[in-house]
Amino acid sequence: MKQKNEIRFDATARSVFRCAGRLQAGTSVLNTAAAVLRSNIRNDFLNPTYILRGTGQYITATGRKIPYGPGSLMIRMPGVLHHQFHDAGEYVDKYFAIPAPFFQALLEQKLLSPDRPVIDAGLHSWLVARFDGLADELAARGERELALSMGSCFGFLTEILLSVTVREPHYAEIREGASLLEQNLGQRISPAEVAAKVGMTYPNFRRLFTLHLGISPAEYRIRRRIEKIQSLLKSSDLPLKELAATFGYADIYTFSRQFSRYAGMPPGEFRRR
Repeated sequence: MKQKNEIRFDATARSVFRCAGRLQAGTSVLNTAAAVLRSNIRNDFLNPTYILRGTGQYITATGRKIPYGPGSLMIRMPGVLHHQFHDAGEYVDKYFAIPAPFFQALLEQKLLSPDRPVIDAGLHSWLVARFDGLADELAARGERELALSMGSCFGFLTEILLSVTVREPHYAEIREGASLLEQNLGQRISPAEVAAKVGMTYPNFRRLFTLHLGISPAEYRIRRRIEKIQSLLKSSDLPLKELAATFGYADIYTFSRQFSRYAGMPPGEFRRR
């Protein structure tokens, strides 16, 4: 079952930048009448960049030119010298940056390689939404929640790399299922219902979903729900009881117990930090 991906983003925002500790996430916008060459770039952090508009080339230290454009995932790796050539015109990307030690873990899992700094991820609305959601999460969390934020960044990057490097049958259905699981987080919808909507049996859907994304469909939906609640706790004054009801919890005690399990503290304490 195929789904048309319509990408929307705010190209009027000139560098939406958020950070928590040494973590960074946001949107970059560049509009130039002439091409731009950035030379001798060497990051001390891992910097995945998802390109939405614009074209150019990632140039390795040896001079190899790797083109990129809309749908490319460019991975600026720590300690790797390179250059970047932007063609003239509008350029928009979503990005985040995490400390260098995470790079080694991804190398050991064979999910990253210095020889492959540009990956064809394709243009997907779910990826845009997840980059934006991560930026909101980092903005909502303080420095004391740095470990949780690092975990979110690393988990998201692993999810992206698995989704674009593991191309098994039903890949499109799994991504559509993930998108459905992220919607209407306050309503009751079972992973089995989602599997049926994308035309798969639940056992097969659950197996391939876990293979692609590293967690079960039920766990995925809970995590997205908790992330949304965390954002609302920081950006609104909604009472905890109302938040619990909005997201389908039977009572505030059930809500607080599950939130604490994933966030490491009760919702009230999270809001006060």
